[in-house]
Amino acid sequence: MSTIIEPPVPQAEFAPVANGRLYTPDDLLQMPDEGRFELVDGKLVERNMGAESSLIATLLLTRVATFVAANARGITFTTDCGYQIYPQRPNLVRFPDGSFVRAGRLANNVVPKGHMRIVPDLIWEVVSPRDLAQNVQEKIEEYQSVSVPLIWVIYPSLQSIYVYRAGKPVERLGLSDTLTGSDVLPEFTCRISELFPYSLAESDQPVQS
Repeated sequence: MSTIIEPPVPQAEFAPVANGRLYTPDDLLQMPDEGRFELVDGKLVERNMGAESSLIATLLLTRVATFVAANARGITFTTDCGYQIYPQRPNLVRFPDGSFVRAGRLANNVVPKGHMRIVPDLIWEVVSPRDLAQNVQEKIEEYQSVSVPLIWVIYPSLQSIYVYRAGKPVERLGLSDTLTGSDVLPEFTCRISELFPYSLAESDQPVQS
């Protein structure tokens, strides 16, 4: 059964790349390893993703993309799609682990060559063991600041997904629950247990913020 709870706080080391140079979103597009870094106010921040978090992101992407394609609902993007959607912070580019944009929202139905400049309808992030709590929370707040309608944050160590919807309490879903697309992807469902076929939950309890 679903319960309402504050999200857990992962603890790990994480720091921006420190070389003194400030970069632009265009610089990011020119890098041979584009997608490895996010851009936070001009500073490169290396993205963390281990094998487990990569697998979970891929399993969820496959299910969402299959549903979206079968129902002509829009376009699903992978982890290497950057979003430059923060008007007050032009040098902020985030790369969620997956995202979805409803049909009809892209101008002339054309996907841009560079970063996406429209707010997605759905974003999901898979928390890696090396992700710092502060950075996870900052991402969530940034997505909320531009009114992303639906955000899924997956914690592999807890085998849980935290669902963020505008104006509603955070909802925690566990292995016995079903993830739904809410108003963003009506009729989409996925058993959460299907996203953790090779994972073992840790016994320790989350630290509350």
